[in-house]
Amino acid sequence: MRKFSTSILTAYVLLALTIHGCANAAMISEAIPTEAVVEKTIEASTPSAFIGRWSSDCEKFGGIHIYQKNNILIEVNSNQIYVRSHGEQNQKNLSIFLDAPDDLGRGGMMLPWNKFSNEKPIAEMTLNSETYSQVIWHGFYNKETNTYEWATEPDFLGNTLPAIFNKCE
Repeated sequence: MRKFSTSILTAYVLLALTIHGCANAAMISEAIPTEAVVEKTIEASTPSAFIGRWSSDCEKFGGIHIYQKNNILIEVNSNQIYVRSHGEQNQKNLSIFLDAPDDLGRGGMMLPWNKFSNEKPIAEMTLNSETYSQVIWHGFYNKETNTYEWATEPDFLGNTLPAIFNKCE
């Protein structure tokens, strides 16, 4: 790792803070240890490209809502199945795992939720750009039958496989 003197590192931090619109950069650099400012600046400037709402049809409310890596809400079927999930990111790929059902209609209540795995991915999302992704829906993995269920029923599955999702505003 390359070593920098405190004055050079402070200059880099001040420059980064100025670029990011911090008007009081000089006061901040004196009030917070340099290492903390560098760490916070790096965190703030590198948000996940996955965060946002993704849908095959942005005019509709549904799709995949990624609030954070560990806070994902998926509308599998409108007014029937909404699930909470978490993701594991690897470069431009996000594996999505079931946490629990969030809101269920009559059809969703008939599924054996206690038999579904939290360790097998329910979907894989690959970024092609900042606003375009491909989603492969696997379904809910049943631990007793060792098969995926609800693999072809989601509303967002269209005629193209994998499903094409756009990042919605």
